[in-house]
Amino acid sequence: MPDPVAARLRLAPEALTRRFSPEQFAFTNTDDLEPFRGVLGQERAVEALQFGVAMPRPGYNVYVMGEPGTGRFSFVKRYLKAEGKRQHTPADWVYVNHFEDSREPRALELPSGSAGEFINDMSGLIDNLLATFPAVFEHPSYQQKKGAIDR
Repeated sequence: MPDPVAARLRLAPEALTRRFSPEQFAFTNTDDLEPFRGVLGQERAVEALQFGVAMPRPGYNVYVMGEPGTGRFSFVKRYLKAEGKRQHTPADWVYVNHFEDSREPRALELPSGSAGEFINDMSGLIDNLLATFPAVFEHPSYQQKKGAIDR
């Protein structure tokens, strides 16, 4: 038996179509358009992101959630990249061994962008030491001194 309420709410196909004139558009096809960079229908989410990123104190975080494929990650990444260009670039921080207390590493503040060079220099130093130390211990003068001490 047909539902009378559903029958009254049923639309004719003509009611589902909206007529338009192609002359009302200033483009010939969608290739002429700039891609939309915003988040459609998410004004509150965009405002919350802007508010959260603008918090100048540590300890504030932004959590973004939503359905996969909605563009939230792309938008947040684009927004943070643009925001990052306007802000001061922070210093690089590296942690090195504290030989007196190995459970408490030492933090070194380096000029922005220089941590990679520091890491490469340290790797080079370690490689150099690993190559040099065995050669020193095998050198004849070291062996003579060691033999004298042993005797």
